[in-house]
Amino acid sequence: MARAAISAAGVVPCKLLGYVGAGATYRRASAVVAAFANGLANANWDGGWDEVDVSSYPPVAGGNDFIASGLHKPIVAVLMTVDANLDSDGINSVLTLTLSLGKDASTAFQVVKMNAQAGDQADLELSMQAGELVVPTSAGTPYTGLGQKFYWKGDKTSSVGTGAVNDANFRANGYIW
Repeated sequence: MARAAISAAGVVPCKLLGYVGAGATYRRASAVVAAFANGLANANWDGGWDEVDVSSYPPVAGGNDFIASGLHKPIVAVLMTVDANLDSDGINSVLTLTLSLGKDASTAFQVVKMNAQAGDQADLELSMQAGELVVPTSAGTPYTGLGQKFYWKGDKTSSVGTGAVNDANFRANGYIW
């Protein structure tokens, strides 16, 4: 911290900081992981890029508690998991999801694939989760430097029927600043 006044005894009060400078990682405990709202809805798995502004999530009363401190800006990258509830319809149908994540609406930094296979059943619901992903951020698109935004693109293909993505979400585990 900034130097306080020197005491009469000539002592300078000071505090040892846990970290100085940029590049530290802030992680949340699993019990308080923040969920991004409805961004991964079935209709958005259309092959188009969608923006996520982490500074606006989670949308809870009282404001945003995902960003731990105003000092932790800009956010260089978001650490998160993604989970999805897949519904594959039709006998022997295979529903494949391809999730691309990046700093802008054109550059895939991470690509995750998920599959639901119905086999001999007419219907199958399957929940899947991808492990921790690190996704770089930007100030917007086109890429203009570090910021609080990242982009995702979802592609959905089904060998039989249409299939659906239910209750999918990004879950923020932390960030790097």
